[in-house]
Amino acid sequence: MSTSLQPGQQVILDGTALTPLRVGLGWDSTDTEEVLLARTRTIDLDLGCLLLDRSGSVVDTATSAHLRSKDGSVTHSGDNMTGAGAGDDEVITVDLTTLHPAVTHLAFTVVSITGQNFAHIDNAYCRVTTETDQEIARFDLTETGGTHTAQFTASLTRAGSDFALKSHGVHTDARTHDELIPTVVSQLLD
Repeated sequence: MSTSLQPGQQVILDGTALTPLRVGLGWDSTDTEEVLLARTRTIDLDLGCLLLDRSGSVVDTATSAHLRSKDGSVTHSGDNMTGAGAGDDEVITVDLTTLHPAVTHLAFTVVSITGQNFAHIDNAYCRVTTETDQEIARFDLTETGGTHTAQFTASLTRAGSDFALKSHGVHTDARTHDELIPTVVSQLLD
């Protein structure tokens, strides 16, 4: 049973029953013409996970440039540079049972590596699924369009043995996941 979460909404997940979780990013391949340069360029979105402690300090990351967290609990499937193909184009898998105890928050971010804003991106979404592809939640990333190049999409926050999955939907301009850290920290610690 999937829930379309709006910014600010959250659901509580059983941290032991629903592991591993998968966070998938999908978008449609759309070519944009750069008239001045007389060439075509595809859109490259990148899904990332920032692992933060209780105080908001980044403990680790998992992105297309860093495929695995140090403790191995968070892995990235690798970079899809075009959005071509059906289904999820990039996937981050999280084993909540092996997540380092110092990690309180997992922040899921999406950046346009090629710099196009979300007004030029079609059908982008993030979704959280179980290992068997049962969809738990879905986040529409292009519903409102916009001139932003990055989003802090959602977070998982430890609550005992459970985790709160919260939709953030915060838009900003960034080309790397590191550039999103101040936005993520201000949202998580607010």
